[in-house]
Amino acid sequence: MIRRVTPLVLAALFMGVPADAGAAEPRSCRVPDDLTYSDGTLPRVAAAVKAKAPLKIVVVGTASTEGLGVMPPAKPYPAQLEVELKRLFPDNPIKIVVWAKRGESARTQSTFLVRTVVPEKPVLVIWQTGTVDAVRAVDPSDFGDALIAGIDLLHYKGADVILMDMQYSAPSASVINYPPYIDYMRRIAASRQVILFSRYDIMQYWVSSGVSSFVATSKAKQQEDAEFVHRCIGRLLAEMIKGAVAARR
Repeated sequence: MIRRVTPLVLAALFMGVPADAGAAEPRSCRVPDDLTYSDGTLPRVAAAVKAKAPLKIVVVGTASTEGLGVMPPAKPYPAQLEVELKRLFPDNPIKIVVWAKRGESARTQSTFLVRTVVPEKPVLVIWQTGTVDAVRAVDPSDFGDALIAGIDLLHYKGADVILMDMQYSAPSASVINYPPYIDYMRRIAASRQVILFSRYDIMQYWVSSGVSSFVATSKAKQQEDAEFVHRCIGRLLAEMIKGAVAARR
């Protein structure tokens, strides 16, 4: 049974992710290799890298994309990703554009792709989605249809796609039925040969390994752990892109 969760409850569930008490050194972003491995491909990105051409990337997401309310403007994961990609691909001019809007389902995001993202002519679109659909208990098959329509459109228009699923915390996972939506994302990523960056599994690993408990204790801890998560997502995502590009050479 899929349970509906109000926006106020959702906000409380994702208040933040506190750091380990007394940790003196920055926490490692390291996760098992299988959490950042994908059979998906990025042929257009690989071709651009080989040609030393500009890499324009559009990130489509919701409020968590920009860390609204807890993150300084320079620290959300798209900004971290840009820094990492410039380091990994120094011969390519890199620009990342963020289109994030609170409360957008995959269906409304898919419409947004047509109006706003495609005209940007990106070589790569990172599509962060799934949370709003799960919160609203959207029919998972409708969610999947929206993803397929969006991916097929972006491929037709010449852009590679990386899907990114939702954040994880034990309190949210106890009241929101995420698995059907994650399962659809995995199956669609495989069938459409796109990469799925599983933010959910990565953050769940950090919880199980004791890196974070994902339960806010104070505003300072909330911001500290949010910065950790965004820094690590940017870094891991960049490494995943690098691996996909290397596989095409």
